[in-house]
Amino acid sequence: MPPDLLITNLRLHAYNGLHLVALTGAPMRTIVCMDPPDPALTRAAQAAGALVETPQQVAAIAVSQIGAGLSSRES
Repeated sequence: MPPDLLITNLRLHAYNGLHLVALTGAPMRTIVCMDPPDPALTRAAQAAGALVETPQQVAAIAVSQIGAGLSSRES
């Protein structure tokens, strides 16, 4: 079963985080981060539907995404 939320860095040595997004094959909420920023990778991530954040902001955004996925009875 694919995850509900994928958090990855866009810079992963020979690959990038967009490869992970493509390999899952299922639509999901995705947060990607990178430091330093790369405009081309940012555009590609956004085109794939991912949120692009700085590493410092990932934790706060992840918490908000997880909370957004809970029903009113679960939260």
